Amino acid sequence: ALHARPYLLPHVVARLHRQYPSLSLYVRECQPEAQKRELSEGRHDVLLTQIPFSGQDFVNEELFHEPLYLAVARDHPLAARGRVTMKDIRDETMLSLGMRFPLHAEVSRLAASYGARMQADYEGTSLDALRLMIGMGMGASFLPALYVFSEIRSGSDVVALPVQGQRLERRVALTWRKGAGRATAYRKLAAIIRETVRRRFKELTVTGNPDADLAIIRGGV
Repeated sequence: ALHARPYLLPHVVARLHRQYPSLSLYVRECQPEAQKRELSEGRHDVLLTQIPFSGQDFVNEELFHEPLYLAVARDHPLAARGRVTMKDIRDETMLSLGMRFPLHAEVSRLAASYGARMQADYEGTSLDALRLMIGMGMGASFLPALYVFSEIRSGSDVVALPVQGQRLERRVALTWRKGAGRATAYRKLAAIIRETVRRRFKELTVTGNPDADLAIIRGGV
C-alpha cells in the first residue's frame, strides 16, 4: 500500500538474496483501509507502511523520513523557479490520491493550511495516474521522494520542486504484531532497509544509529 514499495524493495530484496540465499520472502500488496485488519488476522507478518500506524497491538520500527516534492506541469509558472515555498501554492488547484491513501490526508491538510483548492472531482488511484493529471496541467500535487527519483526524469512533462522553509515529509516504518515470534528477524530486516537507504538514497533521512544497524545485520537472523 505504501508507494515506496516498488522503488525501494528491489534493492532490499537483492541484498537479502545475496546475504541469505535460502530465505523466502513473500511480497504482497495490501489496500490501506485493510492494513490493520489483515495484519491483525495474520494475513501479513510485517508491513512497510507510513506512520503513525496507531494501535496498541502493533510495533512500529521507524526506518526513514521521506521528503515530499511539489509537482507541477513543465509549463506551469512555478516550474522554472527550481525551489518554492508553501506560500506559492495559494490559489493553486491540488490533486491527490483517493481518500483511502494516507497521502490524501496530508495533501488536503496542506491545501487547507496554505489557501489552495482541492480538486473535488478527481481522486487518483496511483501515483502514475496522478502524475499524468499533473502533466496535463490539471493541477499540482505533492509526490514522495522515492517516486520522484525513480519516475520523474529530466525533460519530463512534470517538474518536482523541493519546498523551502517547511519540513514536508512522511515517516516510514516496518510494522508487525506485538509478541510476534519473528520480531528479531523483523528488526534485522528494518536495519537492512535503513542501511540500504543510507547507501542508495542520500536525500532521505534515515532514523537510528548506523553502527547499531550494522551490529544487528552482522548478528545473524
